Amino acid sequence: MPQAGRECRALNIVAEGRPVGRVEFRQLDWSDAPYPMWLTIPQSETERCLEERLNAPGVTVERHRR
Repeated sequence: MPQAGRECRALNIVAEGRPVGRVEFRQLDWSDAPYPMWLTIPQSETERCLEERLNAPGVTVERHRR
């Protein structure tokens, strides 16, 4: 799934609508990491992968049920 990831260079931290911090991922030590960057995966891709894995053994994912 790493091939589906997108590099995230920084993370802005906001509390009550105001910026309170920022993490610059490129400044971190990535020497022991399998990938030298922070990867993010879009929610739609995460859901697609999960549903695909659940469907394999015959599980049906139901959405928008009440």
